[in-house]
Amino acid sequence: MLQSQQSTSFTCSQHTRPTSSANVEHAAVCLDDFRRFATEFLAKRPLLEALTLNAGIQVSSGTTYIKDGIEATFGVNHVGHALLIALLRPHMAPGGRIVSVASGMHDPAQKVPGPSRVYTSTADLAKPAETSKAGSNQAVGAQRYATSKLGLNHIKLATSSITKSHDFYTRILPFTPLPQFDHVTPEGGLFAKMVQHQPSRILLELRYHPEQAAAQIGWDPVTWGVSTRKDLESWADRLKEEGVSHSKVLMGLRSWVLVCEDPDGRKIRFYVEDEVHEWTDRPDEDEHWLGKVLADPQVQAGA
Repeated sequence: MLQSQQSTSFTCSQHTRPTSSANVEHAAVCLDDFRRFATEFLAKRPLLEALTLNAGIQVSSGTTYIKDGIEATFGVNHVGHALLIALLRPHMAPGGRIVSVASGMHDPAQKVPGPSRVYTSTADLAKPAETSKAGSNQAVGAQRYATSKLGLNHIKLATSSITKSHDFYTRILPFTPLPQFDHVTPEGGLFAKMVQHQPSRILLELRYHPEQAAAQIGWDPVTWGVSTRKDLESWADRLKEEGVSHSKVLMGLRSWVLVCEDPDGRKIRFYVEDEVHEWTDRPDEDEHWLGKVLADPQVQAGA
C-alpha cells in the first residue's frame, strides 16, 4: 500500500490479471512490473508519505517462477518488496514511514499450524529444488510463504567516508556497486550508497553518519559466511596482499573465524559455515579482534 494525498495499492500476484479490488493498479509478474509501477506512481505523485509492504502470494500448484527466473513466492514477497523500497525511498516525504508487515507464520513461538520455516540460502529460495512427492505442493507452498516472511531487506552501516567505504567493500570484499540506488538529498547531496554481496545477494547500505561510525569503532555488527577453512585462509592471504589489517585464523565456538577492519575501524568477521569442529566453551580469546566477552549478570546460563 502506498499513500500520498490519495491511497494507491499495488497487488503482488503471480497472475497476469489483477484482482477485483477497485484501487488496484498493477499485478506483479516480474521485477520490471515493480519498476514500471514506481515510475508511473512517481509521475503522478512525486512525494510519498507512507509505504506499506503487505503479505504477497502463496503458490500451491507446484514450483513456479516470475519472468526473472526467481521462484514466485520469494521473488514477489521478498525481492519485489526490497526493490520497491529501493525505488521509492528516495521520494519519501519528511517524516514519511515505510512499514513491512510480518506474519505469525514466521514465528515458531506462535505455533502457527503448518510446515516449519526453512532457510538454507538465498540461492535456494530463488532456485529451489523441484518437489516430487505426491500431494506435497500445498505443504511446500505454505513453507515457502512462511520462509519468505523471514527475509532480510538490507543491512545499514554508518561511515565517515562514503568513498573510502565504497572502495573497501567493492574492491576488497565481494560486493557489486549499485549506483542506480544512490541516496541523494533534495539539494543533490549524496548521503548513502548501496552495494550487493554477491555470494548471498544481500544489500548493504553505506550511510554517511560520522558520529554513529565513531561509536561503532571496534564493534563487529556483521559476520559473513565462507564455506571452508581453506576459503578462510584464502581470505587471510588476500587481505594481507591488500594491506588490510586482520587477525590470524581463530577458533570459534563451533568453527573458525577471521576478522579484519573496515575503513571506519569496525570489525568484519568471516565465519566458516560448512566445516565444524567439536563444540567448545573455550574458543580462542583475542580482545582486540574478538572483543571483550561480558556475561549478563541478570541471566543464568541455561535459564
